[in-house]
Amino acid sequence: MSGFKKGDRVYRTSSVKWAAQGAQGTVLAVNPSGSLKVEMDNGHITPNGSSRKFALVNATPTEGGSNMSGLKINIVEQVLVNGRVVDDNYSDDMIFADIASGEKEIKRLEAIETKPAALEARIEELKTALGRLKDICDGRSSS
Repeated sequence: MSGFKKGDRVYRTSSVKWAAQGAQGTVLAVNPSGSLKVEMDNGHITPNGSSRKFALVNATPTEGGSNMSGLKINIVEQVLVNGRVVDDNYSDDMIFADIASGEKEIKRLEAIETKPAALEARIEELKTALGRLKDICDGRSSS
């Protein structure tokens, strides 16, 4: 048995033409032989490949055991704003600048008199995003 199951997040432990070492994907199937069918995040679906070419993402064996059933999974969620990770390096001033930019764009779009449904949806999407930025900033202040 390979120790993997359908839905596991995995990464490549070696490079191939279509995926660099460390590239991540999701297990679609585990064949009876233990080989994996993986959909890589770049959209490529692997041919049935050896499970030795993959490892679980954010998984480390628990103390005193190395078998796959004794795994401790560490899940970390990140918030990205325009592709930037919101962490200690993403300052309040950066959030303020993003809010100001978003408000400017909302005003520009709201000035359009004939608003198709797609435009109304875009305005609401921007307002929701600005609300999330506000919540991120306020959440830091209360921490």
